[in-house]
Amino acid sequence: MRSVSKAGERLERRLHYYGKLTWQEVEYLLWREGNTDGSYLVSESIKHQGYYELAVCLRGNVHHYLVRQFKKDGLFGIEDGLRYPDLYELVTHYHREADGLCCALVRNAWRKDGLELLQQMRKPQVTQRWEQPAKEPILA
Repeated sequence: MRSVSKAGERLERRLHYYGKLTWQEVEYLLWREGNTDGSYLVSESIKHQGYYELAVCLRGNVHHYLVRQFKKDGLFGIEDGLRYPDLYELVTHYHREADGLCCALVRNAWRKDGLELLQQMRKPQVTQRWEQPAKEPILA
């Protein structure tokens, strides 16, 4: 069972969203078939409690941006950039222009089968042990 905050639940309804993901999981999902420059994902940050992460593909790299909700006014933003009433509005703005990101957002990389892919990724890898066949005894 995944853990999603109240803000995350509202976000999930308006903006396809997975909840908490590690950066490895984000990159795994972003480099699936069909994702190109400008493909992006929004997730809750595991490393930075209370923050979100916007990850964007560009030229074979994934750029990660921390998004925070400022306590003073409750708005969302990336560092000293513009602030928005919610994450959906923030993402909508960056669809229109890069405005400090590596590129403008083009396509949400959310997939219907994304949770299934993550479950497969999270499964412990079973390694098979290959045993060498016993050598024939040398008869003298």
